[in-house]
Amino acid sequence: MRSTTRTAVGAAGSLLLKGGAGWLGRHVKLVMLRSPNFGRVTASAGILAAILNWGLYVPRIGIFLSVLSVASLAIWNVLIARRLFRLGRDVSEEVKLRRS
Repeated sequence: MRSTTRTAVGAAGSLLLKGGAGWLGRHVKLVMLRSPNFGRVTASAGILAAILNWGLYVPRIGIFLSVLSVASLAIWNVLIARRLFRLGRDVSEEVKLRRS
């Protein structure tokens, strides 16, 4: 493994261990919005979940907003899984064609 790759992996691991996963997750969803591989609905569901997740700090309705964030996150996870399975299937078909 190259030293630059090792440094990047170490930095990402350090970020996750220090509790920066929320920060990283929000940025991943924003990058997905611009990516041609994921649709706007997928990215929007993830962004909505990230915004609603902060609702826990709102007095009186915070728990309700947090539950909505879980629902939105569940939809986002299903959309992500569906797209990743399709991408994997497309790649495996390309590999089969190259081997033929």
